[in-house]
Amino acid sequence: MEGRLVIFEFDEAIGQPLRPHAKTYVGHCGYLVRDRIPISAREWKKKPSAPHISFVSDRDKANMWTDIGLHFRFNMNDDELKERIREWTMKNMATLGLEEELVRQVFEEERDAKFQHQGVCQAKALLG
Repeated sequence: MEGRLVIFEFDEAIGQPLRPHAKTYVGHCGYLVRDRIPISAREWKKKPSAPHISFVSDRDKANMWTDIGLHFRFNMNDDELKERIREWTMKNMATLGLEEELVRQVFEEERDAKFQHQGVCQAKALLG
């Protein structure tokens, strides 16, 4: 496929892309999580001990992996290494994306509370 970035250097032990385009790869993974995973997803994997907590479905993970394949190509024929790359990617997406979403949500809640407080103060000033 044309237009895909080629990554041909990896930490073979863990499957981490190194260069070229490793930074772009990680950034794209974070984008996919932010764009595709609802903010209500609190865990990357389903926890049998906590069935009430929302998690990222296997279908969503597979769709994101497919999207990665549309934008990046791994220049090797080693299926075991490709699986390590997929595992590293999923682990990275789990920590990168969900943590960013939680930080963003907390920031938005604090911002909303600040604006609400300012609105109350302005309303009190207008009412005298």
